[in-house]
Amino acid sequence: MRGFLAEVGREVSKTKNTHFSSKYKSQVGRRGKRRAIIASGHKIPIAVYSIIKDKIEFRELGEEYLNNFGRDKLIAYYKK
Repeated sequence: MRGFLAEVGREVSKTKNTHFSSKYKSQVGRRGKRRAIIASGHKIPIAVYSIIKDKIEFRELGEEYLNNFGRDKLIAYYKK
């Protein structure tokens, strides 16, 4: 299973403008390249499981999703 996750994680790291690639880039600085590959590869089966379980359509969040996540709350916090 670890080999599969590493293979998927390597491919995820090569993609451009996707949520998974931005997650990989954010983890590389904190965890290192090898662990970030495994962690990114682990997110794919979790997403697939949720899609199958809930019977929903896959929706690509995009690279900017992580940058804008919680931005409104942060702005409101600093305006106080």
